[in-house]
Amino acid sequence: MKKNIVAGTIVTETDADNADRKLAENVLQAGIEKYRNDSTLYHLIMESPVEIVLFALDRNYCYTAFTETHTEIIKKIWGVDVCSGMNMLDIISNPEDRQKARENFDRAMRGECFSRIEEFGDRELYQAVYENFYRPLKDACDKVVGVSVFVVNITQRKLHEEAIKDREDQFQNLFVNAPVGIFHSDLEGKLMAANPAMAKMLGYAGTEELIVAVTDMSTQIYDDPELRPQIMAALMKQEGWIHFGEISWRRKDQRIITVDMTGRIVQNAIGTIALLEGFVEDITERKKTEYELRISEEKFRNLFNNAEVGMFRTRLDGSEILEFNAKYLNILNYTREELYGNPSAYLWADKHQRDEMVTLLERDGQVTDFESKMVTRQGEIRRCLTSARLYRDTGILEGSIQDITERKNAEKAFQESSQLTSQIINCVDEGIIVFDPELRYKVWNPFMEKLTRVRAEQVVGKHLTELFPFLEDAGLADKVQRAFSGEYFNDNDFPMPQTDSGRRGWTSYTISPLKGKNGEITGVAVTIHDITERKLAEEKVREKEIQFNKLSSQLPDMIFQFT
Repeated sequence: MKKNIVAGTIVTETDADNADRKLAENVLQAGIEKYRNDSTLYHLIMESPVEIVLFALDRNYCYTAFTETHTEIIKKIWGVDVCSGMNMLDIISNPEDRQKARENFDRAMRGECFSRIEEFGDRELYQAVYENFYRPLKDACDKVVGVSVFVVNITQRKLHEEAIKDREDQFQNLFVNAPVGIFHSDLEGKLMAANPAMAKMLGYAGTEELIVAVTDMSTQIYDDPELRPQIMAALMKQEGWIHFGEISWRRKDQRIITVDMTGRIVQNAIGTIALLEGFVEDITERKKTEYELRISEEKFRNLFNNAEVGMFRTRLDGSEILEFNAKYLNILNYTREELYGNPSAYLWADKHQRDEMVTLLERDGQVTDFESKMVTRQGEIRRCLTSARLYRDTGILEGSIQDITERKNAEKAFQESSQLTSQIINCVDEGIIVFDPELRYKVWNPFMEKLTRVRAEQVVGKHLTELFPFLEDAGLADKVQRAFSGEYFNDNDFPMPQTDSGRRGWTSYTISPLKGKNGEITGVAVTIHDITERKLAEEKVREKEIQFNKLSSQLPDMIFQFT
């Protein structure tokens, strides 16, 4: 009987054990010789720099043979030097790993060939993921005398696979939660894939309904069926992304929307065209806002040019007249050529009055109804009321003058008009709010600061209703809470109650959950559009319609009276 000391444990070997191990060694050697003589794959594996392990055990789990790589790995993960006859189970210090190894060895010794992916090692030394191939060792009489294990270290492969999976999850999350529409279609125009934003944009209940319904984008989505072939032709001629602006698309309800699309052709591995990929943004409301803004600017320009008060832009130091309207020229009786670019200071009859106004402007930034004496081209003195605003960063003075005898209230109307114009200009972006699972504000963008006049530093970190208690009664708090369960909400006509800022109006909003890389909901996003101007315009239109209808109903009587 032979004794070996393994990791502080006395291992006793009987003559029977020696005979079994010797037999297993002979079987393994015969197998190795067969691999060397008959298998090119064996040589490739043994010469590979990748950690590949081959070892054999007898029925008592004692080593009968092993490769040098195996000894290095065992030393690395368990801190033990392997030698022939050592019991492998005694090497494995982790009870769970030891039990798992025993079950695998016993399974192979029952005659089964199988493979498993397993993680082994001491957390304080080294852990790795291996793909293990178990095979029983048999003697000439087909009796199982041991087990051989072929092991491949796949740690890096698993890390790479996990990294790929993480990236795929990130891309999928981006695809699903993107605020713009994303789609794939084949060359014939059938939709192959679409995200929720795309389905919502086109008025479908979900992506599945959209993909099933749309078999030909040219006739079902494009308002002009000839446009998609033109787009495809352009994509065929140019590589990469191409932008297509202001395309008319048709929703499921047949309503026409205007979209902004960026697309490209995607090729497969053999270089042929696989699909068309596109990013689409619904710009219908933006185009409407831009149109309304242009109308407003035209109205402002018409107001500026045709106002019954003189309007001007000059430098504060009086060195240059930058802009003025016809009424300004009319009041002072000058031509445009005589005033444009010339000093404004000489138009004042009393230079001390101008110095006084400049002092007020530098102190307060503006003056209202400042009485002054102005000199016309003919030297006539006219008493005027001047209202002006100073833009300190540029040193520009904007204002109006009016003849006291003609119109004293024009400046107020102009200021109100200017404020209205400023409000319209400030309504071109959208609000974004993000809540964490505790319903605390995490994001409060500049639009919301403008909308509520509450700064981000006053909001972030606060509970949803702490600063805005009316959200509880309005049901928004409940909807945000339900969004953490995966629900989506939107409201196209939400009255905004009056807050401490004194502002009230209407908004439209969308509430949607934000998901992490594993699909868990990590937050809730709320996007808000200020539709106050649109609502006010709709009310005015309704008032006009009522007036028109009333006038129309009275028209026959009026005609009768005159006949």
